[in-house]
Amino acid sequence: MVPSEAQIVIIGGGVLGTSAAFQLAAAGHQSIVLLDRGPIAGGTTPFAAGQTAYLPAHKHLLPFTTYCIEFFERFAEFTGYAIDFRQPGSIRVVLTERHLEGLEARVDAARSLHDTIEWLTPQQAKSLVPALEVPEAKGILFMPRDGYVEPRSVAAAYAAAARDRGVTICTRTPVTGVELIDGAVRTVQTAAGAIRTQWVVVAAGAWTRQFCQHLGLNVRTVPVRHQAFVTAPLVRGVGHAAGGAHCRAPGVCPA
Repeated sequence: MVPSEAQIVIIGGGVLGTSAAFQLAAAGHQSIVLLDRGPIAGGTTPFAAGQTAYLPAHKHLLPFTTYCIEFFERFAEFTGYAIDFRQPGSIRVVLTERHLEGLEARVDAARSLHDTIEWLTPQQAKSLVPALEVPEAKGILFMPRDGYVEPRSVAAAYAAAARDRGVTICTRTPVTGVELIDGAVRTVQTAAGAIRTQWVVVAAGAWTRQFCQHLGLNVRTVPVRHQAFVTAPLVRGVGHAAGGAHCRAPGVCPA
């Protein structure tokens, strides 16, 4: 059942919406409702790369990015739920002198945190990534603390932790509009009824700009369609009669 009143309504059940729900509840806010027209993490969240690079080229971002990496490293401690988070490190390569300054800024950021960071030669980079051939690189950095996360696991964990803290989560509940009076939110209209509220968080991912246009807001985000190719090892000894390789990943078989 959709509540008829809430202090805060969050529109969107992806990683940003569920994160907002958890953080607001953890900060002491009550009567929070999260709405999504589908299931949790049913939109663009599962298709995110999930990279957790935390060393920015602009130092004013460092407090935020540091908070993020530390939160992921202690996610289970903060939320009570584990996620699929790994830290194998990352390599950043620049091929022109113009972008070398960005690498140097990341080195300064790492040193300010007393974190390990390492300049690599092209040969050292190739020893870590055998397919990487960049003899012309102007700079190569290895950042051991970088990693990646499975995005769906993050949204699911945030949602569970938010629910534990009193957030009402209503999935498969499309939002049909927001009523504004004198520029202030009064109600959020859903397919299951209206919710009286004064605060709305729009976290609708690729649909945020389109949704906010109906409210007279110009959110400067543009959804971009990406393509992903998932590969798998080829099975030796199994193939066509002529000796061709057998591919286990649909759509990426060699011609």
